[in-house]
Amino acid sequence: MKKLIILILLLPLVSYGQAFKGAKKIIIKTGLPAKESFDLVANQLLDSGFEIQSKDNDLMTIRTYEKPGKGVACILNIRVKDDEVSVKGMFRMPDLEETLTEIVNRGMSGSAFKRSFDMMDAFAASMKKPVLYE
Repeated sequence: MKKLIILILLLPLVSYGQAFKGAKKIIIKTGLPAKESFDLVANQLLDSGFEIQSKDNDLMTIRTYEKPGKGVACILNIRVKDDEVSVKGMFRMPDLEETLTEIVNRGMSGSAFKRSFDMMDAFAASMKKPVLYE
């Protein structure tokens, strides 16, 4: 019973399959060793139209250049650990500001926050692997 109560309390913090409002990170479960996951995500970034700005093979991190979208430009920061690919990002509105803002799933449909989160989520979905949101 105690475990069930703990699970119910923690459930809002992690969601499988559907992004909840306030989600800032997407975890992709590849089911592969870390090196294979790292190579897979790097290739998928390129296939998805992102350009890699920096790549650290020891820390297994990747940062992209800005990718323009509909009214927003997004940068993805990725870290691979074991069979998990952690995706976070930053965005800006190129016509309005130079300041980067953390990507968070919030705002109404069509807002800069929503469009930037949708870009990050579309990348995660392109991996065709199970995802969870934090």
